[in-house]
Amino acid sequence: ECARRLAGVFNELTSVAFGSIRERLIHHLLKLAETGRTSAGNPERIAVRASQQELADAVGTSREVLARSLRELRERELIQSDSASKQLVLNPPGLRALLDPT
Repeated sequence: ECARRLAGVFNELTSVAFGSIRERLIHHLLKLAETGRTSAGNPERIAVRASQQELADAVGTSREVLARSLRELRERELIQSDSASKQLVLNPPGLRALLDPT
């Protein structure tokens, strides 16, 4: 059990320390999705509230750089955003697939 948990910590540390902005963003969005609420018409979509600045601060980048990664995820239809309410609707299975291409 200790070895399994330690391997998980090392994987998380590696992704945070050496991952791209997109990978760090996806990891953070998936963590937010754990506490989000299921979207009303599609149980695979999770709604979370976060501004671009909050996300940028969480992954350690500028808002402008983060915006490019968010745009890419929107173009792939892995997230939908409503800038007025700062709400993102996530597609967790699709986001996980980007992290684990196997």
